[in-house]
Amino acid sequence: MSAEAGWYPDPINPSTHLRYWDGSAWVGDPTPRAAVRIGDAMQKTGNQMASVGCSITWIVLGVIALLVIALLIF
Repeated sequence: MSAEAGWYPDPINPSTHLRYWDGSAWVGDPTPRAAVRIGDAMQKTGNQMASVGCSITWIVLGVIALLVIALLIF
């Protein structure tokens, strides 16, 4: 059984570099550990921003729906 896809210590230089394992083979060149951490942080931030944008959209749609209902009642 193979390890899950993800970033792992580089087999040649494990203390300073990481390398991406796609589940069956190493992919690309080794990457300095700090660069991977920065990329992961940016990806998480992007996902969080998308979540906030979705929440704001639903709030705005809810407010519009309430205004339409209020106009229909009065």
